[in-house]
Amino acid sequence: MKIGVFVPIGNNGWLISTHAPQYMPTFELNKAIVQKAEHYHFDFALSMIKLRGFGGKTEFWDHNLESFTLMAGLAAVTSKIQIYAPPPP
Repeated sequence: MKIGVFVPIGNNGWLISTHAPQYMPTFELNKAIVQKAEHYHFDFALSMIKLRGFGGKTEFWDHNLESFTLMAGLAAVTSKIQIYAPPPP
């Protein structure tokens, strides 16, 4: 079995909630997540492709990092974890 981490490239991760912590996606946030996953011997990091959000009060996924560029940057700061950026639809 392989264990991986799904990196949060969109604002607020996967929670559509006004009660959860609100945050913007940044390279530094994703770098910390993937480096920690690598430290704990996770096998891979996978990003989603999301180009448009849902709007509303939390602006869910209205702010996203570009997947291929982010994952290329993360490949430069890791050494063993596999990096996956799925192609856009």
